[in-house]
Amino acid sequence: MTNEIFDQWENDWRRRLVGCSIVAEAEIDPADAMKAFWIFGVNWIRLADARERMRLARKYRAVLLAGLAATGSEHYDAGNFWDHIWKKIGARGDANRQKELADGFRYGLETLGLSRFTLRSRRHVGEILLHGGVPIHSVGALAKVLSRWDDANPSGDARSFLAWISGSSQQVATSRGIDVPTWLFLTETGDIAEDFVERCLEALDQPDGGNTSAGLPSPVLEEIAQALGGGGASRRGASRVRRAAGGTPAIVFSRQRGVQVRLPPLEAYTESAIEWLVSSEGTRERIESPAPWPGDPIEAKYVSVRAPVKRVVVQVAPSDQTWDLDIIDVDDPLLVFDGDSRNLIAARTPLPRGPVWVAFPNENSAPTSERLKSDGPVEVIETGAVPHGWEGWTFASVDVSNASKIALEGAERWRYVSTIRRPRLLEGARVPHIETRDGRAVLAGLDCDRGW
Repeated sequence: MTNEIFDQWENDWRRRLVGCSIVAEAEIDPADAMKAFWIFGVNWIRLADARERMRLARKYRAVLLAGLAATGSEHYDAGNFWDHIWKKIGARGDANRQKELADGFRYGLETLGLSRFTLRSRRHVGEILLHGGVPIHSVGALAKVLSRWDDANPSGDARSFLAWISGSSQQVATSRGIDVPTWLFLTETGDIAEDFVERCLEALDQPDGGNTSAGLPSPVLEEIAQALGGGGASRRGASRVRRAAGGTPAIVFSRQRGVQVRLPPLEAYTESAIEWLVSSEGTRERIESPAPWPGDPIEAKYVSVRAPVKRVVVQVAPSDQTWDLDIIDVDDPLLVFDGDSRNLIAARTPLPRGPVWVAFPNENSAPTSERLKSDGPVEVIETGAVPHGWEGWTFASVDVSNASKIALEGAERWRYVSTIRRPRLLEGARVPHIETRDGRAVLAGLDCDRGW
């Protein structure tokens, strides 16, 4: 192969990767990616100087990203990722070489604007596996699990499936047929996983189980159809009515009412009375939701979280469903709420680029700018009132548009900011002391920001 073709691959893949959130979204042919990585690898491993190896990895960062992600997606085998890498390039590796390749991978993510993920374990291989997406040979097993869950939850959506799978340990997920790369992808990539699962659910609903209207690549659709026996996905077809997004309990923030548990109006779907039980560290609260009469407004209910707690457990009867909603991690107590939806953002999910609400312990009432650290300027928009029971905490609205990561001073774990820039509406003047039922501000006017 000529250098011109190899350089063409690098330049073409860089263009594809820019604007993506994970490497898998660039849809680079796995065969080409692993062929290019082999050429890169045999030259990289021959370099005796670590600085020369680093320069080569940075020069061909797109090849490195595509090759490592494709290897993770195609050949991950019960923890033998690095064995596949060294076998492919015909060399014996060690922990230092693993770190060099992983550092090169992270450099590629940051310079090409792809998402970063914070993992508590598998520091080197975990992020690579996440960017490879769901391995193609694992799609069928995921489709079977999703189909069984779909039968038991006929009005469920992608978010409720992810909440269900995230409530299981890795061992339980494995026993259900979900392998490690798939479990990591489903539990760590947030909106990316939700979009993928939603498309898989659409594929299940299609009359032939393989309609391209789901927006999935053909190999994925073929794996789904094969796993479900061809026409197995046509149980309900186009007549399926799915629950709208937001059909599961969630932790939210309101300027006026503080931290709350949002209880979705499930009584509108079941058409029967239900009862909620919300528990947190010794407190329990029951909420009855009678079946609505025709024409009644369908609204969520809210229960205040009256003190900083690690977790809230939500149960609903008569279905006996349970949700464990994590709130505070004692090792990293920084809470971040989406600036638009006000939903609590999971600790390892990338933050939206723009305004968010943050909350953190602040016994000395230090300025927010002194309690947060970042790699770029973070604008403090406003400091909110402290909710009753949360004394010693600070709640503030900040804009993280110009930072790629933030953290509490003294904390080791970073919260990474999404690289995706989306059009958004800029808030105009607010009507003071008034908000909507779901906690959003009422505006006197607004402007449009292209967000590019």
